[in-house]
Amino acid sequence: MLLLLAAHASQRAASHRYRAGYDRLSGEVARRTILPPSIRFVTVALGGFRGIVADALWIRASILQQKGRYFELVQLADWITALEPDFPEVWIFHAWNLAYNVSVLFDSPQDRWRWVRHGITLLRDRGIILNPRSPSLFRELGWIFLHKIGSDYDSAHWYYKRSWAREMEPLFPQGRLDCDRLLSVPSDRHRLLADPQVASLVGRIRAAGADPFDAALLKPRSRPPAVDRLLQNDPASAT
Repeated sequence: MLLLLAAHASQRAASHRYRAGYDRLSGEVARRTILPPSIRFVTVALGGFRGIVADALWIRASILQQKGRYFELVQLADWITALEPDFPEVWIFHAWNLAYNVSVLFDSPQDRWRWVRHGITLLRDRGIILNPRSPSLFRELGWIFLHKIGSDYDSAHWYYKRSWAREMEPLFPQGRLDCDRLLSVPSDRHRLLADPQVASLVGRIRAAGADPFDAALLKPRSRPPAVDRLLQNDPASAT
């Protein structure tokens, strides 16, 4: 009996080691580890029918939102994105739901900002990390910043701006943006060309066959190779 128990324990330990190693190597299995056991069992059992499970969770998410059970809704969103992590629309839907539909149900700017920020971090820190080649995720993230924080469509927009500014302060020299330097930049082409370094760079870009004031030059992939080399090596292009 003791020998059988020892053999069973040894086999069980080996099985756990194998499973742990497989979990580290398999991204799919690793994603499943954040699911509760009941959902994990269903997804493994159904295999290719995982989409049906995701659809059922989508329906459940809508019900939770209508009932105002927001914390459960956030957890459910995590499960759905774990089931379909490579589907950008899943991340977009939930980020939009958190930043717009859920946030406006609160009166307090602090509560609203918490949900708006959760929508931002959902896209930035999870969705885009798993789908770095999805332009729709980058567009949605930019839209939330532009529309929800940058504009005045939300009555709490000033609170959003101040909150985001406080988060960004540590990233700037001396804890704040150097607005004086930004304001000192020439506002018209004539004053800009009065700088000898800028005038020299503009002349060389024109000599390379490009328009130095073409907005397409702001995109590295749109630049002619000769112009790209000029911008990388010329100190005036960094000012």
